[in-house]
This record gives sequence, structure tokens and C-alpha cells, in this order.
Amino acid sequence: MSSLKIEDLSGIQGDILLNGFPKKAEVFCFFTIRAAQAFCQNIQAVANSKIATGKDIKDLREQISKLPKGQIIDVAKTNIAFTSRGLTKLSNAQSSLQKGLNGLQSSAPSFVGGMQNESERQQLGDPVFNGWNLNQNGGGPIDGVLLVAGINMKTVEAELQNVLKQLNVGGEVVVELFREAGVERASQPGHEHFGFNDGISHPQVFGINDSPSLNFQIDDVVQSTDNSNFVDPGVIVVGRHGDENSPKPQWMNDGSFLVFRKLEQHVGKWNDFVINQWKNAGSKGPAQFSAQLVGRWQSGCPIFLEDQFDDSKLALKNDFVYGGFTAQGKCPLAAHVRKAHIRTGFNTSRIMRRGIPYGEDFLPGKPDVGRGLLFACYQSTIEDGYRFIQTAWANQRSFPSQDAGLDVTIGQGKATDPPSPFQIGTKSVNINPINDFVTAKGGEYFFAPSMAVLKAGFNIGNFGARL
Repeated sequence: MSSLKIEDLSGIQGDILLNGFPKKAEVFCFFTIRAAQAFCQNIQAVANSKIATGKDIKDLREQISKLPKGQIIDVAKTNIAFTSRGLTKLSNAQSSLQKGLNGLQSSAPSFVGGMQNESERQQLGDPVFNGWNLNQNGGGPIDGVLLVAGINMKTVEAELQNVLKQLNVGGEVVVELFREAGVERASQPGHEHFGFNDGISHPQVFGINDSPSLNFQIDDVVQSTDNSNFVDPGVIVVGRHGDENSPKPQWMNDGSFLVFRKLEQHVGKWNDFVINQWKNAGSKGPAQFSAQLVGRWQSGCPIFLEDQFDDSKLALKNDFVYGGFTAQGKCPLAAHVRKAHIRTGFNTSRIMRRGIPYGEDFLPGKPDVGRGLLFACYQSTIEDGYRFIQTAWANQRSFPSQDAGLDVTIGQGKATDPPSPFQIGTKSVNINPINDFVTAKGGEYFFAPSMAVLKAGFNIGNFGARL
């Protein structure tokens, strides 16, 4: 399989690499396809005029890097991804795609089965589906999602309406089922609702982030100088070097699998737990205890590097390792950022996260619902990426060592399980097996095809059979 070069970005959708879309607002517009043949025709024009490529995002980020501090660009960008059901519907209009979907059950079983089936729900530890928000009004199955992100909701909405108009040329081709909208928190830009700086620990990709032609700074994160945070491009992008273990149909090359999750955060319960339990944990105060649970202070400062106070000078530090797979040190083994990224091997289980908060800030005395994270991530194989992190790490109290405990933020046990001890040095606090702080309210698996596939209207007859 081939390596990835900066020149290849023009063939990859723009939200996947280089930190994805610059954004302060985003809409996930979930749709169903009413006319497959017309969609295959219309998506070609949309791909040429509206779907942002990796090169588009590289150029935009370079523009942003040259702006005076505080100046912004009023822009919104669009990408598109499809469920297995949606691709099957399109294959009824394109016989070559029908052949191209053969074998996906073995190479991408989670994608084919979808997130909303009972066996997958049990594996992920999700609550029963009647508590999910997605598509409560019915209207048809989810065939795809338009991701539109930009500087503000007004610009995003205008862009979304333009795209929907182009997709519906000639009649009712697609129908919007529902949408989920997120906006950066004005009170704490870049921070999620529990108050923590988000999106610091992204991997870097060989051939892209180390390219000599990338002659500007993507962000202010302090990365390692020894390539330990780099992954092969095939960990994120299908068909590239590093994606050899689960061969997919060749037409999927330069695409990526998108996982979407609506995660409701119960900020009141989190705050109460931190305030009531910090002494039992042997912590010096609520701020330190919450940092021990997450693995970083609210500024982003890794607790492994500074466990006594929140050192804002280390807020964007991503250049560290934990000193051993099961060496607790200053960072508890079950801390969220350690569970999700152990920093010792397992680089095939990295993902590109692209989340954004939704809902208003929590106010004491007000309902503890209606806010959280619209979680999104990209990977070349769901089973090695998101699903592995969730089921083999976050949900396992015995990872990375016996009785390490559940991941407090996203871990989920069974109702019949006993409380899980969260170890902090010689002391521990009990964590309920059913997550008190984060509730999954919906989600689905998608595939974001390459620009070549979109521009061909899914007529993939010349794309080859398999890798």
C-alpha cells in the first residue's frame, strides 16, 4: 500500500486530516435518499463545487495562520458521509457499486451492521434505544449525513441550504430527517461542558504533518520530536500504508469511516461527585480530583507532568509518555485520557476526533440534561479505532492492569456489575457501572468516500476490485 503525500489531500475529504474543519459552529444534517439515480447525478456537481477537500482545508488553515490575532474568515465548509444502508440504496442505481460492496461484512462488520442494532448496543454498553434522541420523528432510515462547519451558525445554515438545494435539483432527491447542531462554548472556548480543554491529543500522520511543504503552524499543541505521536496514514485513511490488516474494496481508498455519537453530559452530577468525593480520594481539592479523573487539568495541562496545580504553561503539552504500560505514577491508570491513549504502542488504535459541544452551559438548580458533546471521529477501521477504544479499554475495569477501573467519562459496565474502584495512589473511590456522568443519546457509523468516488457519482467500475 502506498504512503500519503501532501499532494494527495485534494482527493480526500477535508474534515479527516490536518485538524479538520476550523469551526465555531457545526450542523450534522442527517438525510434519507428518495431518488438514488438522481442523487448519483447530483452529487457529482456538489462534489465539484461544495465538498471541501483536504487541500481546501490546508489552504484555509494557512490563510488563518497569517491573520492578525482576533481576525476571522467568514466561511463554512461541507463534507458528506453515508451509512451502509445508504450505500446499498445507491447501489440499486449503480451496479458497479453493488459489486463493490461485496465482502464488506467481513472487512467492516460494525459499519455494515450499524450502531443501532441490539448486538452492537450491548457491545458498546449503550442504554436501550428508546432513550435515544436521533430520528425520533421517523421519516425514514438514515442514509447519510452532511457535516457543515464554520465561523457561526448563520454562515453554516446558509451553506447547508445551498448544498441541499443542489442535491435536490430535479425534484425531491434527499429529505432532511433531523439535525444536530453544536456551537463552541462562549464562556470557555475550546472546552467541553465539564470544563476541560478538548482536542489536544490528536495523532499526527506520516507524510502530512511532517511534510516539508507544510510550512505553517497548524495549531499551538507542543508535539513530541521523536515521532512517537505519528501514525501511518492507513490508520486513518483507507487503502494507505498501515491499513493492510483488513482489506476493503479498492473503491474505498482515500475514504475514512466516521463514527458519530451524541453524548449527553450531566454536569451537575459531575460537579456533585467531585465535590463530595475529593477527600475520600485523598486529593487536595475538587480541581485536583477532577484532573485525576480526566488525566489533564482544565487548561489541558497533563497531570502526569504536574499533579499539584494547573500549570497553564503546559496546557497544550502533548510531548510525554506515562513511563510504562501499568506504571501509575502521577496519572491514575483509569484516567480518561490515559485509557483512551496509553502512549505506549497500539498506534493502530488511534482516531481523529472532531467533536463540538451542544447545549447551553449548566446552571445550578436547572435541569441536568440537554447539553453535551457531538462526538465524531475518523479511522480506517472502526473495529481497530473507536470500537476498540470503547470496548477493550474504556469499558474494561481490568485495563491497563487488574482493577484499574472504568473510564469515568465514557466507560460503561453492566447493571449487574459491582461498583468499580478508581485507584488514586493507595486510595480509591467507587464508580457506578452504569455511567452517571455521560449518557449516549444516539449515534451511527458512516463512511466518507474519496473525492474521486463522489465526482464519479458512485460509478466505480474503473476503481478496481480489492486492495
